[in-house]
Amino acid sequence: MTNYHVIKSGSSAIIKFPDGAFFVIEGLLAFDKDSDVAVLKAEGRNFQTLTLGDSDRLRVGDDVVAIGNPLSLESTVSNGIVSAIRPVGENREKLLQVTAPISPGSSGGPLFNMAGEVVGITTSYLKGGQNLNFAIPINPVKSMLLAKYPEVLGLPNEAEPSPPSVADASVQVGLWKNLKDGQTYRTHILHEHFYVEKISPGIGGVEGCDFVRAVSVGISWIGTCWRQDRTTTQTGSSSEYLTQVSADRIEGSIFVLVPAE
Repeated sequence: MTNYHVIKSGSSAIIKFPDGAFFVIEGLLAFDKDSDVAVLKAEGRNFQTLTLGDSDRLRVGDDVVAIGNPLSLESTVSNGIVSAIRPVGENREKLLQVTAPISPGSSGGPLFNMAGEVVGITTSYLKGGQNLNFAIPINPVKSMLLAKYPEVLGLPNEAEPSPPSVADASVQVGLWKNLKDGQTYRTHILHEHFYVEKISPGIGGVEGCDFVRAVSVGISWIGTCWRQDRTTTQTGSSSEYLTQVSADRIEGSIFVLVPAE
């Protein structure tokens, strides 16, 4: 099992073990985009297994250990505590906030309790914060691991979204003035995307963001900000998030929620 965002743009994958052994991923057995989890099937046999714990028994202050490959540093072990258990989204599902460091490359790794049981799946961190890391509790996804699946699906191989033009965001919400920087923005909603574009007359460009609704990570919208020249070429981007979006109110944060890919 891993995070969906880890494999969503892939057409093939392998698993590498600490001893150097490689195993080809046959495909996808199940996934849940909202929860950001995916169950994979690998070619091979006699794999060692991990014991699943009871994430409902976790309490704030409990010690935890994360194992992952941050920045390609394989089998890195980090420790910390459960700093909060946060109900998120419309269904008030839980998300574990932990101090065990999580960096790019750590997504989909196991989070252990001190009995060596898997109690979570590491998924993201807040850039700009101090030890603000998040993991998905194991209990809600146990049923996906234990289920029997009649077929193996191909990996999603989703195309990376390109920055939209103003014409793509056809439902205009209106103008929004950011009180923090004094800039005026155009706002649009198209399906599950919310677009914010800064009006920058005189500098030959548009700076904007494309936000996708993402309640599973404890916020309302997450997305990518980009800068475009007159030919709408992407020249740079960074991830941001908004905490509230409506027709007459937009709130955001300087923090950047980054999937620990």
